[in-house]
Amino acid sequence: MWTLVLAGGVEFEARTTAGPVVHGPLVELSAEHVVLESAGQRLELFGKAGELVARPAPAAPSAKPAAWATLTDGSLVALRSFEANGGKARLLLASSGARAALSLGTVARVWFGEVPPSAADAADAKPGATDSLAVRSGGRIDRLSGTIGDVTSETVAFELDGQTIAVKRGKVLGLFYAPAAERKLPASIARVVDSSGSRWFVEQLAMSGDKARIKTPAGLEVELPLATVSTIVLSEATLLTALKPESVRVVPLFGPSKENAEAERALLAPRFDVGFDGLPLMVGGRSYASGLALHSRSEVVYRLDGKFRRFEALAAIDDIVRPLGDVKLQVFGDERLLWEGKLTGRDAKPTALSIELGGARRLKLVVDYDGDEVGDHLDLCDARVVE
Repeated sequence: MWTLVLAGGVEFEARTTAGPVVHGPLVELSAEHVVLESAGQRLELFGKAGELVARPAPAAPSAKPAAWATLTDGSLVALRSFEANGGKARLLLASSGARAALSLGTVARVWFGEVPPSAADAADAKPGATDSLAVRSGGRIDRLSGTIGDVTSETVAFELDGQTIAVKRGKVLGLFYAPAAERKLPASIARVVDSSGSRWFVEQLAMSGDKARIKTPAGLEVELPLATVSTIVLSEATLLTALKPESVRVVPLFGPSKENAEAERALLAPRFDVGFDGLPLMVGGRSYASGLALHSRSEVVYRLDGKFRRFEALAAIDDIVRPLGDVKLQVFGDERLLWEGKLTGRDAKPTALSIELGGARRLKLVVDYDGDEVGDHLDLCDARVVE
């Protein structure tokens, strides 16, 4: 996994889920860490920051985009020019003037014009079984089905009814490529917006001098000058404690009487955003404002309705009871076991969970004992589900 370390002088304002807005140079950004330097301190914002905004905002490019390309991963790229030949798309980026090349199989459509396609345009541009062109014909727009060939600054080669014709670029409003064989794309960890209006879904980030090198899930790698980055939106995540559990179940250990069982359920019931001792969740010497505290022999179920792709959390026995604690954690999606592991108070470091949900409608977390049940206080810090 690449890490992005931004040079001093490029400052961002971090909008967090809790606490005040902070600002300063962004010194680290990866799938595991978001670190901002503010007031002489390095602040870890992973799980807390939803959006990082450059201050001041970068100036827009002097030249307006001539085209917009939508990639198969959803990225929208502002372009000075678009050409294609030999199965390759060749892009000239509007934000920096840099050139990039990628397989045509990763291009969904290209829209020619200074402004990005509207929602109505996008809806009308749903892919079909074959390529198609949107062309201006008098006062109307026609969409022709066929096969798109080479694209130059002057013409678009288009095969229609067995004949290849050269369509003048001035008449072409959009190119719509038939989808290639479906393949599973990697998850994005962030979305980067630059001064040209491009919206990049990002799988990996890295630092290269005064530029950010990004890789999209579709495989396009480009370098963006840091001075052109306007916003970094972290993966659209929802803290698990912001959702109401559909059900909570605790199995008492002792006490045959109803009163004892109910008292023990209350004692061992899951805690949300706080530990069993009433103090903040504490793992690896750090406190966490958000997360679940679960005792062994407990179960929590959340209804997700298929809206989320991934479950993430930092799992460990709470520092206050270490080295005690031995539990088994199971994560289910629609009753299908997605992850299972043992965690103890003797583990050297927390376990970072990143579990694909596959569109599950329900997420079930089950914690059981794996020893004598003493100190079985499991923390799931910064537990979240990601869209």
